[in-house]
Amino acid sequence: MSWPHVSFDSASPPLSDNVNATTLSVSIERAPREVSDFVSEPRNLPRWAAGLARSVRADGDSWIAETAQGPVRERFAAANALGEVLINQQDLALVKRDLERLKRVLEGAA
Repeated sequence: MSWPHVSFDSASPPLSDNVNATTLSVSIERAPREVSDFVSEPRNLPRWAAGLARSVRADGDSWIAETAQGPVRERFAAANALGEVLINQQDLALVKRDLERLKRVLEGAA
């Protein structure tokens, strides 16, 4: 079973050397490959993760996302064996909302 893996990288340095991670999850009634294909396509980001990007455009081997804070360069990581979507976002409420939207979009309720 393969799941999508996305990492978001802004140009700003980390706030500290200490890294705290929180795991949020949502069950989606779709084949893992379907979820992976959808999430792995950067152009789909505004459809399910408006908290991360209002729009995106290709820029070489990365993407420029228009966010509430202005343009941010993002890179999408290759899939790994863990089956995770990795998002560098401090606002957990936004991440939770975006994951619920992803569920609604892929299950046809959005």
